[in-house]
Amino acid sequence: MSIKSRWNAASRLSRILLGVLLLLALLEIFFDLFEILIGQAMLWTNDKRPKVGRLWTEEERDRTGQQQASTRIDSLRLRPTYDRYIHSFDDLVAYVTFKSGLQLTRDEFLALYRQLPGEDAGRLMEPSHLRELADSADWNSIRITRMEDRLQLLFVDSFGQPLRDAQALILTREELLGGSQLNANPLYAGRILPGPLFAEALESLPAHLQLQVINDPQKWSEWRQRLTCAAIAPVIRHNTIMVALELTEAGSTTLQEMEASELAVGYLIKAINDLNPDSRYVQPEKEENHE
Repeated sequence: MSIKSRWNAASRLSRILLGVLLLLALLEIFFDLFEILIGQAMLWTNDKRPKVGRLWTEEERDRTGQQQASTRIDSLRLRPTYDRYIHSFDDLVAYVTFKSGLQLTRDEFLALYRQLPGEDAGRLMEPSHLRELADSADWNSIRITRMEDRLQLLFVDSFGQPLRDAQALILTREELLGGSQLNANPLYAGRILPGPLFAEALESLPAHLQLQVINDPQKWSEWRQRLTCAAIAPVIRHNTIMVALELTEAGSTTLQEMEASELAVGYLIKAINDLNPDSRYVQPEKEENHE
């Protein structure tokens, strides 16, 4: 039987129901097409319509939050791990101890040094020596390790060859000076200087004056790495003045004493006071005047 014959044979009610169903199907298709067209029109005009209302406000908050979270995550990914934890000299000591060492590129070390507080940066390394290294095109990276009561800094070139080494005492200045063996000698009591200050003052003098304080440059080069404290006697005897150096050796300390010329010591003390006016280091007097 053909479709037309079946249609003619169907009752009136059946025809009405079938027509209604067909109309509903057509309306559904029409509304679907209408929604698609409206959606496309809104999408095309989205940037031109004013962004007002609660939905826009909530969407803007979501977008801002996502951007901030993404920026924060990217920042943490780009920021070196050590940089998140090191904000002081003590932080650096703790990090190097925990990691059994730290290796940084030239730029990373300079950035770390700049972000440390001034006093902590000075404890790590004297600014004048760092400037000398920074001016060198050979310096490539640095290795930092802990050796008992100090940090060992080894500066190397691009081939891994050492250029220079330095040491930073972990003890604070007060701990260092208070525990010095020089305190036990009445000649030096009250006149103890931190090793870095003495070294910087001595090395600021002309070479011929340096030799009149310590006459063996090779010994000084070795002593300088182990120097913790120094002191200059307050008396002049036979145109010479005693200078004492306290050095670390195998976990203990030793003292080195030498006679320095009166002239050289005068310039040395002036350099000490120029570098650190708070020291107010007094020039020695003739033995008879001192008594």
